[in-house]
This record gives sequence, structure tokens and C-alpha cells, in this order.
Amino acid sequence: MSNKCELRPRRKMSREKIDAIFEELNKTTFKGILRIEYHKTTKDEPGWGDHTWNVSFVENGRNYGNRIFYLNGQREFHGVHGGGADFCYWITFVVMHTVGKAFNGMPMEDFDGKRNRANPDKYPTFEAYQNAKMLPNPEDPFQIRKRWYFQNDMPSVPPTHRFNTGPAIKHSGSYETNNYQLHMTDELFVCEDDFGVPINDKRT
Repeated sequence: MSNKCELRPRRKMSREKIDAIFEELNKTTFKGILRIEYHKTTKDEPGWGDHTWNVSFVENGRNYGNRIFYLNGQREFHGVHGGGADFCYWITFVVMHTVGKAFNGMPMEDFDGKRNRANPDKYPTFEAYQNAKMLPNPEDPFQIRKRWYFQNDMPSVPPTHRFNTGPAIKHSGSYETNNYQLHMTDELFVCEDDFGVPINDKRT
């Protein structure tokens, strides 16, 4: 993945308009998990850009990651990836493409230098984003590898954005092979993260 996503739209941006976008996204797509710290760059207090937003993803007292977004002038907006789980990359995608659509701009990832038409509705949920990344594998008809990856990723996802990953899968070998065992059970399967939040709660 790249380290930064860039947007240079045709329409002028402002701190107030970006604030409004964050507020609306937090109410709708992100389900209230955003915690936003705004910083205006001054001579005594430098920042990433003229205006900086440090956005954390918090639920039930736990911080699931953060992203930095900053605005330089009126026509240069950036999202800094800085590592993190897949959920963080989905947040960046939605924010950058929403801002791009609002201001007639095309987000560009620095890993390939290509500008893409803003499409904030492409991945309306984190589940849609993950499923697009992990396409069906004809050599794995039960999609065990895909589901095992999702189940191991769920602890890094806020509970309101988790999704059904199917029956529990026991990993019995190297990830580079298909040496997996599908663990089927008629009992209620509940897996909890380190904060005791259920990850799966479903019958096979």
C-alpha cells in the first residue's frame, strides 16, 4: 500500500467544508466512531499542512487506529496512511473519495500515480471493501483462506463494522498452503477479542 493519497480538485476547499464532510460521514457511513482533533498550523505550532485533522476510530473505550488528513491552501488535500489494519485503509478511501466527489477531484495513490474518478459509494461498508480485495479462489471452493483471514482481522475492527465471517476456522498449518481444517459445530460459536467483545455469534 502507499503512504499517502492526494487530491487536487477543481473546486476550492476550506476547513469548514471539510469539517462538514467529516461530521456527515461520522453520522452515516462510520456510525459515530470518529474522534476528530483539528489543528491549525501556526509559526509556533507546525502541522502537516495549513489545516490538519487527526482522526481516531474509537468504540467502547478502545482505539482501533487513526489517520491524518491535511489541507494545504484551497486545492490540495492529503490522507496519510501510516500503516494500520485494513479497516484504516477503508476509512481513508471513503474520506478521500467523498471529498473528491464534493469538490470535483480525482484521488491519487502515490504507489502508482494514477488518478481515479471519485466514487465514495464503491465500498459503502467495510465488508464490501474486504470482499472486493479477497476475490473467490476456484482452488478453495469453501473460501477457507478468505474466511480465515477475515476472522483473524476482526479484532482490529470496531464492533459496529464487523461482519459475519462464517463458521470458525482452525489454522493447522502454514498460511502459504491450503493446510486448513474447517471446524464445524452445532453449538453457538462465540469468539471474543482482548476486550471481551464478541467477534462471531452465529450457528453453522
